[in-house]
Amino acid sequence: MWTEAWLREMALWSEAAARRAALWSECASSAAFEEKGPAASTGDAYAALLASATLGRPAVAGYLLACVVARWLSAPGEFHPLDEPEHMRRRSFLKNGAVLLSAARLGRADLLGEPALRRLFSYQHKGGGFFDMDPAQGLGIVEAFTTAWGGRLALRFGRFDAAKRAAHLLAEVIYAQPDPDGRLYFCYETTPSGPVARWQVGEQHARYLAFDESVGETHQLGMTLALLAEMHLAEPAAGWDRPLNAGLRLVERWPVALVRRPALASVAEGLAIAGWALGRAGEAVRPLLREALSGVAEAVSPSGKLPPWDSGLGPEYGRAFSPLETAGWSALCLAGMSQALLNIKS
Repeated sequence: MWTEAWLREMALWSEAAARRAALWSECASSAAFEEKGPAASTGDAYAALLASATLGRPAVAGYLLACVVARWLSAPGEFHPLDEPEHMRRRSFLKNGAVLLSAARLGRADLLGEPALRRLFSYQHKGGGFFDMDPAQGLGIVEAFTTAWGGRLALRFGRFDAAKRAAHLLAEVIYAQPDPDGRLYFCYETTPSGPVARWQVGEQHARYLAFDESVGETHQLGMTLALLAEMHLAEPAAGWDRPLNAGLRLVERWPVALVRRPALASVAEGLAIAGWALGRAGEAVRPLLREALSGVAEAVSPSGKLPPWDSGLGPEYGRAFSPLETAGWSALCLAGMSQALLNIKS
């Protein structure tokens, strides 16, 4: 049984760890910009920029944002050249969303007009998922992570219908796990106009996480839990607790070693927001959250740097998150976890 004193202590630790990670990523991205220029650095620095705008020094965050805008603003809400190499487009939606949310937090209203927000949400597939890549550039991948983050962005920008579509798709993903061995399937292959494609044996993008693995993209489910919990907080009577609890049952099947993976801290954040949203009905969250917090605490160094998050799934599925991305995302997740912990009732 946790106590209010323990929750407050962990909330304060999470906030301090988030600030250390944000400052480390802020300094590292500033150094990269000065050494290589924004053109060579923005692909990794998007999460560091948002972490800086959220928890860092406003003057430095403003400088980083100005660098990004000067070199990468190609259209309202679009922060990359349309002819950039594919490897730089891997996280186009995450990058553009992070830059616009940074602009909102830094008071750059000139970047936040309706055309910019309309462009950002054009990344959403008609089925509710959010593309990694610019849909205008052809085939994209809709993942749980980008879809859940897109839903959370939609809530923050007042696009509630977009958030609901994303959350409904993720609820469907949780309810309809297609693998007979119970492994978590989290990736759709789509076309800009076609329906969401279902998993097939041997399909190139049929990625999953086996429950006996010690590595894996656990952040996919962590971000999903966070969105479903936020939807439950926003609409307590709308039934979002059902897919949220179903997602928690998936995490319950993981071995302890998997729950304790740092995973960009998103699993710990998702569990903390779930505990807040479900209240005393979320008893299953408590032991899971304790283990997740232990894993994150062991990974955060005194400087704020975290080891790069490697999915362990091989290069054919894209690169791992770099140290800069890992620190930036971890800072954001730790900050969200801190807020949630303060709202959990013992």
